[in-house]
Amino acid sequence: MRTHNDELVLILLQTNKSLDRVSKIIHSQIKRKSDIIEEMEDNKFAITVHVSLPEDAMSIALRIKKDIESTLNIKVNIGISYAKNSEDDSQLLSQANRALEESIKSEKIIIIR
Repeated sequence: MRTHNDELVLILLQTNKSLDRVSKIIHSQIKRKSDIIEEMEDNKFAITVHVSLPEDAMSIALRIKKDIESTLNIKVNIGISYAKNSEDDSQLLSQANRALEESIKSEKIIIIR
């Protein structure tokens, strides 16, 4: 259930292999009907969630990353972008892509707020 304090968050996840099993793992971790998982090109997944606290998005991302890397033994990079009321979807995606690019370089989860 979404409250007025929830923030829209886009988590971009990219793996070094294209696997159906990655999708299954993501779906097993993201269970709310309000959350959206979209498979994109270049082995990317876009996960749109609503969170009350910024730490919640990081927790979700870390859980997914750990599950994929330990189960499939593949590398996962993650970029996270938070929406503000004035931002549109293209801005949110652009910021998440920039965070993902930084994540690939630094090998850390990057958050752009």
